[in-house]
Amino acid sequence: APSIVIVDGPGEVVGQEGLAGCEESVQQQPNRPPTVYAGADFTVRDNNGQDGEDVLLSGASASDPDNDTLTYAWYRYNGEGRELIAETLNPTVHLEDGEHALDLEVTDSRGASSEDRVVVTVNPPTPPIARAGGDRTVNDTDGSDGENVTLDGSASTDPDGNDDIVSYEWIRNEGDNSRSLGTGRILTTRLEDGEHDIQLVVTDHGGNRGYDSVRITV
Repeated sequence: APSIVIVDGPGEVVGQEGLAGCEESVQQQPNRPPTVYAGADFTVRDNNGQDGEDVLLSGASASDPDNDTLTYAWYRYNGEGRELIAETLNPTVHLEDGEHALDLEVTDSRGASSEDRVVVTVNPPTPPIARAGGDRTVNDTDGSDGENVTLDGSASTDPDGNDDIVSYEWIRNEGDNSRSLGTGRILTTRLEDGEHDIQLVVTDHGGNRGYDSVRITV
């Protein structure tokens, strides 16, 4: 068997040690697969005014116990199997409204891989809620036909929680016809003596609209 010669000075052999069993001591450790975590399931709102929403995914917790180089692949199930949608650690992907099961597959440089799944739900947009105020009667007090009336839509809200109503329009309905009285959260306009049905239309930044009506009698 091969041996190691130990020398203690010029030409003086002190001893020899056999190399039997050395192969066992230098055996390569088995490759350990990476660890992967695609994050907790979460829900986002569709509030960009288009179908679906851009969603940020995160695989930042992925690591390898052997410090191998890692590659990443995100897959989405589409009813016929799964499709590759991204190959970076923290991609931004476009997801349609609804529920999506996404798998993150992490592979090390020696071919070992692990997977984890995250479920992302994209809620469809919710229209704003218009509140035109209660029906009321206004006295004609200025000695002229009609009266200046203040319309107030301040109680209108956006259920998406962003308070992002971007426009208010007040429309007077006259039988089959209608005409705009003006815009603004609060509007002062002149109404003739009589009964008036007025509609408030509110629009959020995504183009979603909400409607409410108020009847004002002068």
